[in-house]
Amino acid sequence: MSQHDGQRYLLMGSSSGMGKAVALELARRGGSAILAARNRSELERVQTRCQELAPHKDQRFEVCTIDFLDPASPDRMADFLGKTKQSLNGILVNGGGPQGESPTDLKAEQMETAHSLLFKGPVLHLQAAFPLLAQEASIVAITSTTVMEPSPFLTLSGAYRSALTSYLKGLSEILGPRQIRVNAIAPGFIDTDKLNDLRTSEAQALGVSTTEVNTMWAARSRLNRIGNTEEIAHLACFLFSRECTFLTGQVIVADGGQVRSIR
Repeated sequence: MSQHDGQRYLLMGSSSGMGKAVALELARRGGSAILAARNRSELERVQTRCQELAPHKDQRFEVCTIDFLDPASPDRMADFLGKTKQSLNGILVNGGGPQGESPTDLKAEQMETAHSLLFKGPVLHLQAAFPLLAQEASIVAITSTTVMEPSPFLTLSGAYRSALTSYLKGLSEILGPRQIRVNAIAPGFIDTDKLNDLRTSEAQALGVSTTEVNTMWAARSRLNRIGNTEEIAHLACFLFSRECTFLTGQVIVADGGQVRSIR
């Protein structure tokens, strides 16, 4: 029996990329999930695939549309969760990010959008789910290696994801007495649609081809490659599992050895 059998999760940003990979892996392992993101049609595709992969007939996969940029979205999600009247064994905090930008040319609108996407939105949606958190539940946030090493092309990502990381550290202390664990994953270069956008942006900034950018990125990893979403999903499932009950308040770097820091 899998450690995820009979467990129920709220998975933000699960319509694509790493969030989708987490949803599919939890489905394979016997878990049920509320799939949450902006794009309902993509969520429904993931919902169908999860149901196909599910080994048990009683696994359920529901769809809830959320938007980190919409101030009313946390309350709508809270209403949705309240109607289900079922506790949550785990929450994935995940979502999109801003486009690449230079630290010398930031615009107020860009900063406000990044603040909502990477800090305010995730925090308010997470807080909306607090009432349903089960004893010994696990919160896992997907951030970025920009919280460890700043990037000149991802200034806002580093700034606001670092703010979220600090918030999660404090949250781990508050929820610790309930045996609720709070951890973050900081992925390096992972093969997603978003990475394709960043690849194009950096190629234009450097005046080189996207192939050259890809080669440069792969070379930063000690494994000399870019990661895949399934590798992040396996790590998230471990952090959700009861095999990981003494780990909280941590940032787990999953980057193939890209970050040079030893902290």
